[in-house]
Amino acid sequence: MNLINMRWGEANLSECYNINDKTIQLITAKLSRLRALHTNGRSQLTDHSLDAILVNCKSLYTLSVHQCRRIYADIADRLNDLSTLRNLNMDNANSMENPELFRLKRRLDY
Repeated sequence: MNLINMRWGEANLSECYNINDKTIQLITAKLSRLRALHTNGRSQLTDHSLDAILVNCKSLYTLSVHQCRRIYADIADRLNDLSTLRNLNMDNANSMENPELFRLKRRLDY
């Protein structure tokens, strides 16, 4: 399995079972040109991971945080600052009633 494909600017960490916030911080600091980041199912990740992604990955086009249930605090508000983001994969998006999430969805659907 190819976890990081720099030709496409993509990192798929969904099968990396021992990653944590520090891992995400280190990876995003070194791979700041990432266009796609997948962390599906990594339930140990928290808002600190999202902070590192937002600070370090200004060119991110796709973010997949499906089943990363500990990083959803104000996610819509925070992702609005990431103007390059066009694809977001997360759980419970339909059940959230945050107006910022709906604005973010409209921007992503653009």
